[in-house]
Amino acid sequence: MTKAKWLTPTQAVIATTRGQLLVHSFEKADNPFNQSVLYQTDNAILDVQVWRGADMKTQIFLAEDSGKVVQLDCETLAATTVLQANEESALCISLDVILKESAVYLSVGTNSRVIVLKRELA
Repeated sequence: MTKAKWLTPTQAVIATTRGQLLVHSFEKADNPFNQSVLYQTDNAILDVQVWRGADMKTQIFLAEDSGKVVQLDCETLAATTVLQANEESALCISLDVILKESAVYLSVGTNSRVIVLKRELA
């Protein structure tokens, strides 16, 4: 496991070095392995951020060892590549809301730099 984030009060997403993003449910205490695979890649997933927009749709952002940053839609499980850092790993990511600018900033830390992407709030 490289990172875990709460998805709901009873579920967490767990990233692994084997390239799996798992969702684990804590609702059923009789089954401690109540989890399923949401996303699979050939690369280690190094960081995870969960985002709930104003429309209450949940998006998960993943930083992969390959340098790819993926946005995963929780409703459809559609994966979209947001960024591909060439010849570097995407080591960490951060989502930050700046209300004064009505924007969300996605910051990606790689081996040698920080890349910042700005998205307007809807």
